[in-house]
Formats: sequence, C-alpha cells, structure tokens
Amino acid sequence: MARSGANRLPIERGLKINSTAAVIQAAVAARGVALVRKALVAQELDSGRLVHLLPDVRWPVKWAYYIVAAPKALSRYEVAAFHVWLASRPR
Repeated sequence: MARSGANRLPIERGLKINSTAAVIQAAVAARGVALVRKALVAQELDSGRLVHLLPDVRWPVKWAYYIVAAPKALSRYEVAAFHVWLASRPR
C-alpha cells in the first residue's frame, strides 16, 4: 500500500488487528477486506464465503497474499470504493 502512495494516514489512526484469524473472521462477517495468505482462506474461497478481489494480480513477494472479502461486503460503499481504487492501480 505504501508503494502505491495509499498509506498516507498517520500510523496511530485506523483499526489494527494483530491476529490473522480475527482479520479473516472480520472479512467473513463482511466488515471489510483482508490481505491474507491464500492457504489460510482456501476453504472460505471454495465455499464462497469470501471472494478474491483481484484474482489476476500477483505481487512479487516470497509468500502469496490475497485480498479477499465476503461477497455481501462488496455492497458496502467503502469496500466497493476500495476495490475499484485497488483494481485501478498500475501493476
């Protein structure tokens, strides 16, 4: 996010969750999006509880991470706006 210029908020602002399981649970509950390793959300993706927001995008990282969200979260303005913004970023 910082490389794209998106991370301009002061570090003390925003929600901070230091538990991957809690982040995944929040995404399944349609509270927003999660950046997680695919292996940790494979069952949720297979079941349709989460969707991969940018399935054609691969970032050059040693471990693969995916941006996922519950399908119903995409109806939330802020999630949809983030998805549109993220999809429009240069690759």
